[in-house]
Parts: sequence; C-alpha cells; structure tokens
Amino acid sequence: MQNGNEKLAKNWKDMAVRIFSEHPDWNAAQIRRQLIVILGSEIKAPGKSAVQKAMALWKEKHKDIQESGFDNPWHLGLMRHPEYGIKAEAIPYIFQVKDWCRDNVPDTPVSIRIAFWISQFYHMYPAKMKDKEKHNLWQVAWVYAQYEIISELSGNPDIDTTELDDSFWYGGPALPIIRASAGE
Repeated sequence: MQNGNEKLAKNWKDMAVRIFSEHPDWNAAQIRRQLIVILGSEIKAPGKSAVQKAMALWKEKHKDIQESGFDNPWHLGLMRHPEYGIKAEAIPYIFQVKDWCRDNVPDTPVSIRIAFWISQFYHMYPAKMKDKEKHNLWQVAWVYAQYEIISELSGNPDIDTTELDDSFWYGGPALPIIRASAGE
C-alpha cells in the first residue's frame, strides 16, 4: 500500500498541469521548482526531462484549446451559437459579472468558457447582485473554467472536482487552484 508521499509523487502530473495552465509561458525548470515547493523537498520530484516531455504534450493541447475560441471574450452576439451551452436566462447575470470584471479584474474579461459556467450557477444568486455576489459568481465560474482547461490539458475528461465542489457548496477553504510565482 502506498503512503501519502508516494501517492503524491505519482500524481505530480496533475499538479504540474495545473501550474502549466496558469503559467503556459514558464519553462520546465520553473514548473519543476514550483512542484518541489508544492510537493515538499522530502518527496522525490520528477526530473527536468520528465517535465519537459509532459510540457511538449501540454503545449500542443494548449494550442488546440486556444484555437477552440472558448477563451475568447464573451459577447451577446455569440448567443446564436448553441454549441457554447450558455443559457439565455443567464444573460443578465453574465452582464452583471462582466461589468464587475471591467472594474475589478480588467485583465480577465468574461470569456465564453466563464460565461458557460456562470450560466450553470446563476440561479443560486439573486437577480440584482451586490458586488460581493458578483465577485463570488465570477470566482466560482473562473475556477471551474480553470478546472475545465486542466481537464483538457491532462486528457482526463472526468477530472475530480470534489474538493472544488465542497469548497463552493460548503464555503470551505479558498478555492483550490494553484497560484504561484515564477521563482528563480
């Protein structure tokens, strides 16, 4: 039976793909350093060449993700495309979050992918949201969008969102997406 450290070390790709999804411009050494920070120095981290091989696959998949258009900014004209799966009833919520983003996170506009996730959760919020609710809806949609990207990069269509679901539903610890600095 594996101990916790062995299991953690074997799942390094899941953590590395999360880091890569947030920092696609990082090199293998930077991703490996961040992995060591996350895994801890007592756990055997993968070598630089293993990370480079994995990154080559992720970079190819990342190009496909970018070409899909789901991370382009959302606008009302896109509602004629049912393949995006955005519910028309969610439009007022998407606009409220879009306005909030313009003032608070201008570098992260509401993408098609984020609008889709807003349309999955909008019914849990009042029709006229306060700033805190707009922030919360944006954050939840953004994090689920990140998990979707991680799922696409890792080739795992059924990525486990249990920790994220619990955090969202039960108000647990901060939403579990890795935020890191490049570090030298």
